[in-house]
Amino acid sequence: MKNYLLALFLLLCLSFFTSCSDDNDDNNGNSKEKLLLSKVTEADGDFEMQYYYDDANRLIKMEETESEDGKKYTSTTIFEYDSKGNPIKMKESYSGDSDTHLTTYTYKDDSIFVKEFKSNSETEISGIDTLIINSNGSLKKIHSSYEYGINYANYTTNSAGQITQEDYYVKTIMHNVSESHTVSTYTYDNKNGFFSQVNVKPWFFDYDLNSFSHFSNPTLIQSVTDYKNLETGGTTKDIGKTENVYTYNENDYPETVSVTEKHNEKTDTYFYKLEYIKAK
Repeated sequence: MKNYLLALFLLLCLSFFTSCSDDNDDNNGNSKEKLLLSKVTEADGDFEMQYYYDDANRLIKMEETESEDGKKYTSTTIFEYDSKGNPIKMKESYSGDSDTHLTTYTYKDDSIFVKEFKSNSETEISGIDTLIINSNGSLKKIHSSYEYGINYANYTTNSAGQITQEDYYVKTIMHNVSESHTVSTYTYDNKNGFFSQVNVKPWFFDYDLNSFSHFSNPTLIQSVTDYKNLETGGTTKDIGKTENVYTYNENDYPETVSVTEKHNEKTDTYFYKLEYIKAK
């Protein structure tokens, strides 16, 4: 379910929720605009993501466009909410494809049960995730069960509710029978996160968008993955490092980001432009 390209670079400080003044002044008394991310464009033009919001500043639609071999492919994601502002449905569709994919959310105490259904079905379940949520709305644990296996994750957060470490385990029981364990750590800037004004709980961004930018923005992500083939006994280790370098607009939101990903001996660099609209 965590399958968006923005995982490459997509986590305002906690005081935004608890102590910011009504006019959103910065420390020097200068008024700052409240902005919503509206578009992300990759420098080569092959990728674009657009975001749409309702009058309550909730994310209601995403449109992702990718170009490949001279053709454009678009996927659309629609979100629905209950009267308390909790997400209850996510529907995904794709250009040139009649298939649709439904995900539902139900709530009980500190748990959220996420059901992902098979293509064009609202009854056949392909996977279930159980999310355990901290009191500040951030992710604490995830346990997932699918046809191909299981995975689970434990999260460590700082005082602002930002994820600082993810401990992620996957075991597959079909095809390539294997298990892997990844430990990832996150470091942040002290500027406005590009999703900081969106009116949705932090877990939604961490889980559904794999974006850790609802408070401030991640500058360094480091990971170590240990992989084991359970059929052959073979093991490998992958060491990853992602560095994000931002430029900021006059309101301290990122307007460009350069992403450098390193995995073992391989390095890839991506460059994105970010555009905003005023929050309601």
